[in-house]
Amino acid sequence: MPTNANYPYGCLMVDFKITNGEELLDLAIDKNDIYNDRTGDPGLEDKPHISILYGFHENIDLDKLKKITPDINDLVATISKFDIFENEIYDVVVFKIDSPNLTKLNKKVRNNFDYTSDYPDYEPHMTLAYVKSGAGETYKNKKIFNIKIKPYRYRYSFPGNEKNQITWS
Repeated sequence: MPTNANYPYGCLMVDFKITNGEELLDLAIDKNDIYNDRTGDPGLEDKPHISILYGFHENIDLDKLKKITPDINDLVATISKFDIFENEIYDVVVFKIDSPNLTKLNKKVRNNFDYTSDYPDYEPHMTLAYVKSGAGETYKNKKIFNIKIKPYRYRYSFPGNEKNQITWS
């Protein structure tokens, strides 16, 4: 995110390696559209991931979480198109993701852990960039060829500071 905010909840993510990711961003995102909040953050997502669930409470049982996560190789996903999330400050450009297994994992996690969320529906996506407010419309629903991507690890970010994380595969 463009600001270094503390996060009140934990987040389970799946990290993906995108071959030639920077080249893909160069083709996808116009550098003139990038939002810069003057904190030195360039507005590009530097760790491609898909969040499974944000909103875990502090008392999470990590052993249980690790136990219910499927083999990482079962979470292959397909990038289907671009989309955006808008707010007053900037637009968030994302890849929409097709993956029945990610959706199943989200449901499984929701059914097994306490969490807080304002979003009742899970819409898997991968954030690419934060662009100036209004610039996101250029990217919305832009078609791309279905690109399969493979995850390489799970990442859990604890409540508080996004740098306090653990990973497993």
